Amino acid sequence: GCACGMIDFSTLKALIIPEGEVKSIATNGIVFWEKPKEIVVVDYLQFNADMVFDTNVVCTQNTKIEVEFTRESRESRYFYGVRNSENTASVTAYLAQSGAWRFGNTYRNFSLSQGDNNIHSMTVSKAGYLVDGKEYDFVGTLKNFTANATLVLGSTRTTAGAYSAPQFIGKVYSFKMYDNGNLILDWQPCTADGEYGFYDKVTKGFINPIEL
Repeated sequence: GCACGMIDFSTLKALIIPEGEVKSIATNGIVFWEKPKEIVVVDYLQFNADMVFDTNVVCTQNTKIEVEFTRESRESRYFYGVRNSENTASVTAYLAQSGAWRFGNTYRNFSLSQGDNNIHSMTVSKAGYLVDGKEYDFVGTLKNFTANATLVLGSTRTTAGAYSAPQFIGKVYSFKMYDNGNLILDWQPCTADGEYGFYDKVTKGFINPIEL
């Protein structure tokens, strides 16, 4: 007989049997308990053109992004992004000599200093940009828009909406997204059982890089 019904799995943090520690319990392929990941918050996540994370957020004119990061390559590379072919509904951060940070049909070019100790803070929303404490307006007038795919961090999507190869080289200290003023994503760098990723304080879940 199975003693499964006698344990409250919702509160179970660890399970040891004579064969060792149990990582998960499944019946007929359905997992109904997994050992919680050991999450350790760290100061930053280091990207070396090796990771892309999907925010699962489709941006609109009501999206706001707040991020703290370093730029550690002199090359032109996307930090985050989702694009459409006419750049009428793009939300991108392009790190270049004069890189366009796009928001819908508008943009502004920024030349951010490069170096592993230069921590930049950037906020973009329909109010414009706040870069290292200084406000900037858009070039052009923002129109309502809906992006054609979810925003990714560490690269950008192709104009067809597909994932593209990791690009960003630098550190991310925090990454937040809002919709109409509501915090919908709050990523803190962390390790979970030794794997690097983000802990989302909103969903209280561990965010893995996507498998490319």
